[in-house]
Amino acid sequence: MFIAADAIGRSSSFKAAREAFTQQQPDLMWQHNPDYNKFPAAACYGLGYRLANPNGFAGLVTVNITGPGKVETYDCMYVEGPNQFLTDSDGGSLNLGITYDPTRCSFDHDTADLTCS
Repeated sequence: MFIAADAIGRSSSFKAAREAFTQQQPDLMWQHNPDYNKFPAAACYGLGYRLANPNGFAGLVTVNITGPGKVETYDCMYVEGPNQFLTDSDGGSLNLGITYDPTRCSFDHDTADLTCS
């Protein structure tokens, strides 16, 4: 798995590092997607989540971002289609990053859930 370490290292604050990671890591994963037909999305999330098909993912990696007295943990993965990536909490840019094929997936901005065919 490719990690957006440069983005984290150049960040001016813990908050900025988290946001840089959640926005850049899924894009980096997407660029290295092992099978675009099988995996229509790449996701990173730092809170509770579920997959409608719990086995419909690959490449799971857990990343810890550490700041002064703080640690945030993110799971990053390729989401297999068809599937839903369902968030249990806030989907803001500090917690969630998703890159997906818009012809196969849709993102619900109200619930921060992703549905892929």
